[in-house]
Amino acid sequence: MQAESGVAAAVDSFHGNLPLDRMRCAVMPNQVAAWTYKKARRPLNLSKAAVEILIEHNSIQANEIRPYVPLLSHISGLLTVLRK
Repeated sequence: MQAESGVAAAVDSFHGNLPLDRMRCAVMPNQVAAWTYKKARRPLNLSKAAVEILIEHNSIQANEIRPYVPLLSHISGLLTVLRK
C-alpha cells in the first residue's frame, strides 16, 4: 500500500511540474507544440496543425522549422530525483 501511494505521489508530482506554458502552441494554445520557428522576433513553438496551415498559406517555409522537444531537460532532472 505504501509503495502504491509513493508511485501516485510521484505521478502527481510529475504532472504538477510539467511546464505546460512552454508546451503549448503559440498560435493554437489548445494544442501541444511540435515545432519551433525561430525566424520571428522570438522563437515560436507551433503545433503540427498550425505549421500545416502556415505553410499552406506561404507564411513560413518547411525548412524554417525545427522539431520542438521541451521536456528532455525536465524529464532527465525528474528521473535523477526519483532515482535517489
